[in-house]
Amino acid sequence: MSLKIFYQNVSMDCKFSGDSFVGILLGRFVWDIERYKKLLYVLNMLQKRYSRKNLPREVFAGLVCLYNDISLVNLREICVDSDWDEICDQHQIMENLLADIVQGEKFENLVEWDSVVSEFKTLCENVTLLREYVEESFVGGLLEFGEWDDESCWILERDLVRLLRKKALKREEMVAVFSIVRVVNLFVSEKECSVKHGAKQFERCEWLVSASEPSIYDRFRRLKILLNYVASGDERFFKMEFYYKPPLKTSSV
Repeated sequence: MSLKIFYQNVSMDCKFSGDSFVGILLGRFVWDIERYKKLLYVLNMLQKRYSRKNLPREVFAGLVCLYNDISLVNLREICVDSDWDEICDQHQIMENLLADIVQGEKFENLVEWDSVVSEFKTLCENVTLLREYVEESFVGGLLEFGEWDDESCWILERDLVRLLRKKALKREEMVAVFSIVRVVNLFVSEKECSVKHGAKQFERCEWLVSASEPSIYDRFRRLKILLNYVASGDERFFKMEFYYKPPLKTSSV
């Protein structure tokens, strides 16, 4: 099965094309039905191929990147009234399909959750699908109270960084990461989320003109980028500059 169309739609991949469905969506704010159908066909083939097989990390990284990109777009900016219902349905179909590819077989058939919970307790407390999920976790704060908790975020980041450094990810770990990706992408506006401040380690950046501390946008930016790099296992994350970063005493990098 050729993955050419798939990687042409992965904006973090060197094969990404501005003429792909995602390229046109991000660059021109146009929902191209024909290109959508071609990408959907490839995704359905991926689902069949990897439902019971190990999901390659590079494919997982592409799925996370795709999900982030299509969730980023405000559909109201690209739709006319007559297209609204159809495009909303297509958008939801693609989001659900991406999640289904990551999950593979039925969730309850994934057999290594106990080892993942043992190794990554905080991560699993942030996965709504698991019995270990805790409402007081970072994800719980977002979902239950619309609140970004700095301290909870740094605790979760320590587990995410450990996953990034692993040579390979178990399917269960992929499912856990993707669950957090889906929650993070529910919040598309800083007005939807308040901040519970933790200990600060904020530095002025050359490109930052007026703000005295990171905004909610800075916070989501760091986490979304980290999740992308966890998926790919790309350690270039540690060389990136962020205005929002953990205090030295809790630093995960």
